[in-house]
Amino acid sequence: MKKRLKKYMGRFLTGVFLSGCLSAPAAAQSPVTVHVGDAVLAGDSAWLVEDTTYVSLQSYTKLRDWPQLWEGEDIFLPLRVLAQAEGAEVTWVAEETAAQVGPQEKTLQESQADEDLYWLSRIISAESRGEPLLGQIAVGNVILNRVADASYPNSVKEVIFDRTHGVQFTPTVNGAIHQEPEPCSVLAAALALNGANIVGDSLYFFSPAQSAGSWITANRPYYTTIGGHQFHL
Repeated sequence: MKKRLKKYMGRFLTGVFLSGCLSAPAAAQSPVTVHVGDAVLAGDSAWLVEDTTYVSLQSYTKLRDWPQLWEGEDIFLPLRVLAQAEGAEVTWVAEETAAQVGPQEKTLQESQADEDLYWLSRIISAESRGEPLLGQIAVGNVILNRVADASYPNSVKEVIFDRTHGVQFTPTVNGAIHQEPEPCSVLAAALALNGANIVGDSLYFFSPAQSAGSWITANRPYYTTIGGHQFHL
C-alpha cells in the first residue's frame, strides 16, 4: 500500500506553487490547446508550464458539466490530475502542441466504489465540509501523507480509524465519518489521490475555532493555514 500511495502522490507533482496547483499561470508559460471530446480549451484556460499542461479548473468543470463546487479564485491544475480523477487518459500530440483527453470512463460518484476514494471523501467531508476546495484537498493530503509515512498504518481507512495514540479524527467518534460526502469532497479526494498536493508533507491539521491544538503547535512545525484549518509538518 505504501508503494501504491507513492504512485498516487508522486505522479504529477511539479514543484510549482504548492506541488500541483497554480493560483494563476506562472511566468514561464506557453499556450497549449486541450481537446476534451468535441470541445477545446485554449487561450487563458490552458498553459504549458515546465512540460506540464495546466488547465483552469472552472473551465474544465464547465466542459465536463460538473456542478460549480466551490467559490473564489480560479485555480489551475495539471490536466492529468483532472482527467485521471474521472478515469480518462491524456495523450500528448507534440506536433500540434496539444493534449487530447480520452473518454470519461466513470463519474466521480461512480469512483467511490474504490475503497480509498470512499473513505477519503468521507473524512474530507466530515472534517472540512463548507471549506474551499483547496482546503478540502489539503485535508486529504494529510491522510495520504500518513499512509505514505512508516509511522502510520498502510491504508486510508486504517489511518482514519487509527487508535494507536488515541482518537485521531473526531468524525470517527461522533459518526460524521459515515455521512454521505458532499460533492466537493468527492472531487477533492479524487484530485488528492491523483497527485494534487496543497500542503507538502504535512501530517497534522486542526481547526483553531474548535480546538487549541496545543500539542500540535508546540511540537510540529507550522506549514500554512487554508480556510479554517492550520496545517503542520
